[in-house]
Amino acid sequence: MKADYIPPREDVILQNEAPDDVYIIVSREVEIIDCEGEKEHTVGTLLSADMFGEVGALCCRPQT
Repeated sequence: MKADYIPPREDVILQNEAPDDVYIIVSREVEIIDCEGEKEHTVGTLLSADMFGEVGALCCRPQT
């Protein structure tokens, strides 16, 4: 396991992409954004101690 700093507004996992890593949020928050064409809207927010990417990394399935 290694720590990475991801700057604000950086894409971490894109929709329909199968991630190789599991991410645990240590500080701040992560917005889950859905894109339709050029429109973006926030569908959720993850906070400290939340994790994401585990289904894709463990099951080799793309994020939906």
